[in-house]
Amino acid sequence: MTDIDCRLVRKSLLLLFIFSSSIRADECIRVLSLDSVCLHADITAEAKYDDNVFRSHSKTGSQVYVLSQQFSSFLKNDNNLYKLTLSTARNDYSRFQSGSFLDYGLSGTIKHELNSRHRINMKINDEVSHDVGSEEEGESLFPEYRQRMISGKYGFGSKKAKAHIDFEYQLNTRNYEDDDFYDRQVEEYGSSFYLQLKPDTDAVFEASRRSLQYLDLNSTGYVITSYLAGFNWDYSPKTSFFLKLGRRYRATDASQAGKEGFTGWDAGLTYKPRTYSIIRLTTGQDYGLDSDEPQSADFTRGRFIRFSWRHDWRERLTSRVGWSFSDDWVLDGLGTSLKQRDIYKYSLGLSYEPRRWLTVSLDWEYTVRREDPVSPESEPEGYARNRYVLTGKFSL
Repeated sequence: MTDIDCRLVRKSLLLLFIFSSSIRADECIRVLSLDSVCLHADITAEAKYDDNVFRSHSKTGSQVYVLSQQFSSFLKNDNNLYKLTLSTARNDYSRFQSGSFLDYGLSGTIKHELNSRHRINMKINDEVSHDVGSEEEGESLFPEYRQRMISGKYGFGSKKAKAHIDFEYQLNTRNYEDDDFYDRQVEEYGSSFYLQLKPDTDAVFEASRRSLQYLDLNSTGYVITSYLAGFNWDYSPKTSFFLKLGRRYRATDASQAGKEGFTGWDAGLTYKPRTYSIIRLTTGQDYGLDSDEPQSADFTRGRFIRFSWRHDWRERLTSRVGWSFSDDWVLDGLGTSLKQRDIYKYSLGLSYEPRRWLTVSLDWEYTVRREDPVSPESEPEGYARNRYVLTGKFSL
């Protein structure tokens, strides 16, 4: 870390020590006469080691130091919330001369309940960040981009009534500074209708549309439309299920390619053997965006399964276990199969709160990926990657 970062950490720790004797982590700093208006601040310091930064067969590892701050002001009023958040993060990949960069952003959140029948949720986010997940190198190791996102959700009908409906919309635009990467815009909207069949069971009908446009390319965008039906079932106070099954269709802007479709689903199980322990299992089959190579117009079609277990051993000691598997076909904008990709991920984590204002976490994640190209002239590719993270989070 640079001298400036070290001085900033020391000053932050000093401020936290001064305030910690009188402020709890779950309270706000009251700065105005209105009791419902408050400020909250989090400062997080992370020390990481990534043994395969660029996710390739020939590994390149680096220590990573991250110092981030998040300052929020919000107004609470009954069931309503109005929140404004400023966040910054200084990243330092010590192995690379150009591996230091600053991410920052501003976001606003509105949760407003007009009455029991009308609910509105909105979120706006504007941030400058860097693509640390890309395998491809352009003019910089970690290409900078600006991302703007606006999302909204309107709910009509009381959740305690026999039926209610939700309408959702989201627009996400990403613009790269590096000309080697393509700007993109993703738009999503849809609705979900819930019909109570029994006190513990709801039927669900969902229709949604996602569109992707590469702003720098012609005839490379595509539209995904989904029509699903299923149910939500609270089997017991400890166990709940959900299942949605139907058809998903993809249509491309390229004139040579037609419309294709396949059976899609979303399903999940939540089990709480104790009030302090929760197990989740989810699976699905869908189209997706190939975010590994943002300079391409490729997309994926595949399925996934995810497992997680969170357990509070004591009031201040929590463990996390995770596992996931995805099996995808990577296709180009014309719908031509390029390669098959299998990804396994394993994760372990432990968090401890020695003080109400301090949380210390240790996390490990291991990823294994294999890609088999369709072309017989191409060799299979793959990599293994370990990431270790030690985190200290301070709350005011």
